[in-house]
Amino acid sequence: MQSAKQVPSRLGPTPDNSSASWRESKVPEDAVISKSMAFKQYRLKPEDLDGIPFDIKPGQLGGYPCDRYLYNERDVERKAWERHGGPEGFDAYLSVLRNRYNTRTRKPGKWTPFRQPKSYDNDGDAVDS
Repeated sequence: MQSAKQVPSRLGPTPDNSSASWRESKVPEDAVISKSMAFKQYRLKPEDLDGIPFDIKPGQLGGYPCDRYLYNERDVERKAWERHGGPEGFDAYLSVLRNRYNTRTRKPGKWTPFRQPKSYDNDGDAVDS
């Protein structure tokens, strides 16, 4: 039995949840995501992105030049699915986090929508930055 604080994805993938049976991704094939947004939206860690191909594009941060690491968003989503027990596990993980966010951090006038990938936003209020 899981404790009240344990998030479903931490239980890991189940044996009958092979990647061959996972649903089709809703993310467009040509969608790209920056490294920092992959961490924030998909709740990944730096080691999760190891081995995923990326492009380096020039950008700016605070008016200063910097490199932007861009990943194919489907590859990042797939890694999140692997980490959180498949698409249903990732959906459940986001649902727990969304409910926690909405009950603990909602303050009148200061509330911002829950940060999640746009393809997982059912209410149309996803934050993508």
